Amino acid sequence: MNLDKNLRIYRERAGYATAKEFADALDVPYNTYTAYENQKREPKLEMLIKIADLLNVSLDDLLGRTPADEDERLKKEINDLLNPNELKNLRVVINNIDEKNIYCSFLELNYNFSLNKSHIVSTINALNKTMEDKKKNIFQKSLFSSYILNIIILTDRRIDDICFDKTNLSIDEKNKEIQKMLNIQNELSKFLGIDKQLLKLNNEYDMSKINRYIGQVPIYASNN
Repeated sequence: MNLDKNLRIYRERAGYATAKEFADALDVPYNTYTAYENQKREPKLEMLIKIADLLNVSLDDLLGRTPADEDERLKKEINDLLNPNELKNLRVVINNIDEKNIYCSFLELNYNFSLNKSHIVSTINALNKTMEDKKKNIFQKSLFSSYILNIIILTDRRIDDICFDKTNLSIDEKNKEIQKMLNIQNELSKFLGIDKQLLKLNNEYDMSKINRYIGQVPIYASNN
């Protein structure tokens, strides 16, 4: 059991910089709590549950029954943060994490980007404390808004490549791929509340074709 190590990791992740601060939150003597972190004393089940609830982690995570490596744990939380339920056709995957950055990709678009690690950790810590879905939703919309032009340009370019036979896909594969790109555009516009107003986002880029296929049957649709 890695309780002592996990306590320190999850305590700091939850925003409790010192053992004294967390002991006060638990309403236990400082010496009692530090004994938990120093492997000099094991908390009873009731206290373990109280600690896990306060840190917003499962008992399995707290007791080391699941990976407690900081970056692995961070990956799990980032995955939840970066993948809104409203966007089912556009997945964000975490490729790597170093001391400064989190390297991600929009899987379906083969597009790589990076996020500032300290900013994301601060956001997650704030969400862990407040547990407000509204704040999480605001962060998600802010993130995807910053990449909306990239996403729309890439999806539109993919549709053009398919329609102008620049791929080696079969007719069925073309239909599926076009529909996937359309779903990404539609889901994103609805999620951000801009519903097909994507042309107004950038006056310099020629985006006259961005919505050409939205709401239309793909040109490779089967007659069967």
